[in-house]
Amino acid sequence: MLASALRNSSNDFLTQLLVNRHISSSNFRDFLDFASALVEPKALKNAIAALPRSQAQALVALCSGARANEVEQSSLQKLANQMFIISADKLAAGASVATSADAQEFLVLDAVRTSIASFGPVDFDSEAPSLAAADRSVEAADRDAGVAAFEAMQALTELHFDIDQRYVREVGTRGVGLADLKRLAGHLRKTNEFAKAIYLLASKAKIIATADSRWMLGTDADRWLELTPQQRFKFLAGLWRSQLGDDSAQELLAMRLAHPAHSLDVLFKHTYPFADSQVNSRITVLEAMADLIGLTAGQAATSWFELVLKNELDDAAVLLAAHLPATSERLIIQADLSLIAPGPLPTSLEIELRKFAETEQVSMASTYRLNALTISHGLETGLSEADIRDLLLKLSGKDLPQPVDYLVREAVGRFGRLTIADGPGEALSLIRSADPILLTQIVSESKLRPFSIRRTPDGDLFSRFEPELIYFGLREAGFSAIRVDASGRVISPRTVATRTSTLAVVSSAASDLERLREHDERIGTEPGDDDLVRQIEWALKNRSKLLITATDRTGKAHEFLLEPKNLSNGRLRGIDTRAEIERTLPLERITNASPVAS
Repeated sequence: MLASALRNSSNDFLTQLLVNRHISSSNFRDFLDFASALVEPKALKNAIAALPRSQAQALVALCSGARANEVEQSSLQKLANQMFIISADKLAAGASVATSADAQEFLVLDAVRTSIASFGPVDFDSEAPSLAAADRSVEAADRDAGVAAFEAMQALTELHFDIDQRYVREVGTRGVGLADLKRLAGHLRKTNEFAKAIYLLASKAKIIATADSRWMLGTDADRWLELTPQQRFKFLAGLWRSQLGDDSAQELLAMRLAHPAHSLDVLFKHTYPFADSQVNSRITVLEAMADLIGLTAGQAATSWFELVLKNELDDAAVLLAAHLPATSERLIIQADLSLIAPGPLPTSLEIELRKFAETEQVSMASTYRLNALTISHGLETGLSEADIRDLLLKLSGKDLPQPVDYLVREAVGRFGRLTIADGPGEALSLIRSADPILLTQIVSESKLRPFSIRRTPDGDLFSRFEPELIYFGLREAGFSAIRVDASGRVISPRTVATRTSTLAVVSSAASDLERLREHDERIGTEPGDDDLVRQIEWALKNRSKLLITATDRTGKAHEFLLEPKNLSNGRLRGIDTRAEIERTLPLERITNASPVAS
């Protein structure tokens, strides 16, 4: 039934449905996969928990047996647009999305009924509880939220640089290893939980993405660096509102205007009656995200919170910008090779600085450090010795301390002494150096044992792992290695990051839906055995009927309206609802199986 309704829907409707339900279509093989994603128990429960009060009330009423004309009509259509309910005419081929619920009946999916029942009773007649106001004034909330927004934007930028310069593995499904979380948290002087929240935010913002079992720069990574602080807040606020959705934003705004004294956790709880307190629930995540990016401060609304709900993002960003710290083009360079920025650097200067300096901590005042590895990285990205010296002199206004001067000169002199190139055959990486002692140190380094580095007959080193992985491994062990191509030219690590980040770009909804349409057309004319089995298994699981086309021994085709009961040993057993008898059909004689409404 649900798969049929999806087939009969326009691509525009389906595209919006994917947005409304926060579902990715990149792995769908057919409309059965699409339907399965919509009713998967955990995802469905999370989607229902995110319904605002009016829609939740309408859905409960329908599940309790109310007719369409007894329920608030606009809520019905919003529920239908999210496929919690299906209008009867949408099950007919070619039916379009209804624009009015008048005189319509709606079918509630069995999976939705089951999910609704799991939440227990909700008192929709209760008023918002009369609790004390949030513990911050608007002025205090604005001040605290400005600091939070600055720290979140700074953390996202720091994560961008970290992903750009390190090999960060994906743990599980889109997870992050503890060591990588600790490193980021240490740089930010924050908790591991804060670092984890920044990873999640960066992923949602497409600043980072996963591909080939590692974290890489995402499709919006370069765009993020180009934005001003005010534009960055607008970007994050727009992301938050899009995650909330227009309908939810309007309902939350109405609740906020009606009860301006309430703390936001109370308003969220009243606006989303099915929302629970689990850390991974959508509403809980959105509440935490609002505090993280500076929309709220400790459950108190800022002066720009309502503007964001109204989608007046430019005005909201202007108000927030007044509470951000001013940038400063100043750097204190010390003899211990540390660099202290008394105030936040402009992004353009920080981008250049971070090519050859690493972070020790970032905050209102940040500390960076120079070493041979960082200088080598700057040279790899195309900087010259003069570029590095000029920027340091510009920001400090003084001559470089002798240790810094010596480090830069020494790193430039040693640049390219250790190279990694593509190797022959199974030896994917070839490590070369004119210094045999350096190669011996690499072979003996315990941190590099997992890479199985061995000597070649010529005295070079090789590994069965790819050059990019060896590059990061050597750098983590303290060796200033660079990658080179077959001609000996340096391969910039930023070139690698730019190339690999495209792997994280999933197919667009439009191309995915076109692929599903093509697959549907193919199985409609000549379905394969796997397609037929999937259709039958879907009908069995969802207790829906199938219009079966099967041939007899003479090859003549017959149609049966069947309610499947069992599929085993290559045979389908079910109730023929027209003849009111039980039939058993060999799978090899079934040429088509189309789901129909119950």
